[in-house]
Amino acid sequence: ARTSSSIEELRNFVRGSLELSQLDEYSRGLVSLAIDEVMTAIVQEPISNSAPAINIKIEMRPVAVKIEIEDTKNVFANGVTDDKYIETPQEGGGRREIDIYFICEIMDEIRYTYHKGFENRFLMVKFIR
Repeated sequence: ARTSSSIEELRNFVRGSLELSQLDEYSRGLVSLAIDEVMTAIVQEPISNSAPAINIKIEMRPVAVKIEIEDTKNVFANGVTDDKYIETPQEGGGRREIDIYFICEIMDEIRYTYHKGFENRFLMVKFIR
């Protein structure tokens, strides 16, 4: 469910899943933080006229862990207006936004796909070294 009461269940799922990966313990903790950053921002964004659900898929390969988060809410504004939001840390603001800079420091690849009315998907990849 796309509610704050689901965060603990999502965290347990992420931790349990990442323990099956070949990432070391420190990297698993960082990846968990990156996922939590996205999940927390999603559940804190008010639900409007959409089905309240989040789908998370964690794919583990010998070379990488791929996390795909899909929000069924198809209207989403994260406040990112230009490259400065990706290149530098952001401060303040009364609204909860995804800290893309923080996630970029942890993950090796991130992709966000938004097609109004159809898709709201965040993809992150962490390579195993």
